[in-house]
Amino acid sequence: MSYDLTIIGAGPGGYVAAIKAAKLGAKALLIEKQALGGTCLNKGCIPTKALLASAQKLDLFKKTKEFGVECESVPKFNIKQAQTRKQKIVSDLQKGIEKLVKQNKIELITGTAAFLSNNKISVDRREIDTKNILIATGSVWSEIKGIIPDAKNIVTSDEALDWKDVPESVLIIGGGVIGCEFASILNSFGSKITIVEALPSILSSVEGMLSRLLAKSFKQNGVDIFTDTIVKTAKITNSSVETEFSNNTQMNFNNAIVCIGRKPNTKNLGLENTDIILRENGAIKVNEFYETNVKNIFAIGDVIGNPMLAHVASAEAISCVEHIFATGSQVNYNAIPSPIFTIPELAGVGKTSEQLKKENKTFKTGRFSYTASGKALCDGDTEGIAIVHTDENETIIGAHFFGKNATLLVAEATLAIQKQTKINEIEHIIHAHPTLSEVFAEAMLDANGMAIHKIGKD
Repeated sequence: MSYDLTIIGAGPGGYVAAIKAAKLGAKALLIEKQALGGTCLNKGCIPTKALLASAQKLDLFKKTKEFGVECESVPKFNIKQAQTRKQKIVSDLQKGIEKLVKQNKIELITGTAAFLSNNKISVDRREIDTKNILIATGSVWSEIKGIIPDAKNIVTSDEALDWKDVPESVLIIGGGVIGCEFASILNSFGSKITIVEALPSILSSVEGMLSRLLAKSFKQNGVDIFTDTIVKTAKITNSSVETEFSNNTQMNFNNAIVCIGRKPNTKNLGLENTDIILRENGAIKVNEFYETNVKNIFAIGDVIGNPMLAHVASAEAISCVEHIFATGSQVNYNAIPSPIFTIPELAGVGKTSEQLKKENKTFKTGRFSYTASGKALCDGDTEGIAIVHTDENETIIGAHFFGKNATLLVAEATLAIQKQTKINEIEHIIHAHPTLSEVFAEAMLDANGMAIHKIGKD
């Protein structure tokens, strides 16, 4: 059988590409060597958020008394039940993708795909006849020289997601998004958390003020943070992890999680049998429509090294497939929302103040605190702030949130940046009261000193 498009990898880029192609009338083949949904569904976005939900419920119980709700006994956390719930969510979503694939008459092959040449691929020795090939193989964990995960004491987040017991102490190597999310979850579960980050701050890519606020919140909740520090050694001794840091600190932990980032997954693809060009970081080089230097071979998602986010892979999938079979629109990388599911949450879209200063751009900044929000006060979640940057034309070019529902608030800001919206246009959109959406509107107005419910201008 001949296919119009063969997709290697069934993560949020691959399966979306297959469905989009099918809806455009193409005959699509989807190849996946493991489980449908890729890293996001099976080892990333979904399982971590399921455990995060358990952590948030546990945290809520800890402060019910101030709301007039008194519990006769201290709540106990059952991680085994949380794991059962997490796995059911993952399984249900996998079944949902399977139904979508069948409904759209997409052929699915479970196996390992490899290139035989520029225009030929095989799946477990079966040669595929196809007009176009799309590589959507995602990413894998980066390694640290001298620190070898054993899947028990020293692990990646893949193994940590399946822990059946809550460790007494955990070292998190890497204060990026994944490391900070796990710090929040495990801290709420009761582990003593230590984060070691090589850069000057945790979450170094986010708005600087928000990174500092999260670090402050972590420390207030008992999390130790070492920045400008690396883990020199980590050795397993008597079922514990003995470590030494670059600042000469020596500490022992029950477990360590390596969270230093991910790299494009091109291993065992047979790319050496093709003329496909890789970038210095190992990512596949593509043009603006995700075509490689080899005609009719495309690549999207983590494997091309752009922002490694599930929703980015999905957006690239749609753009790429539209280009192959119709007229493709380009992804606006200036309007990509970046949610971070820590406790409290962070989210951002567009430029940070640090980026704007580095680019010598003229801009104004507005801020509005959750402490001035009626809804935040009612909910008892006043730890938070909204920050908005505008250019000389009062167009919104960046918006960043810290606090409850930050990952929801960023949606309106993303639309504003996508549509190049100005302050006065948002000003005349009615935001329901009392809701947290008002903090974005007030922060935006504060950029030109016109916030209604803010005393003074900082």
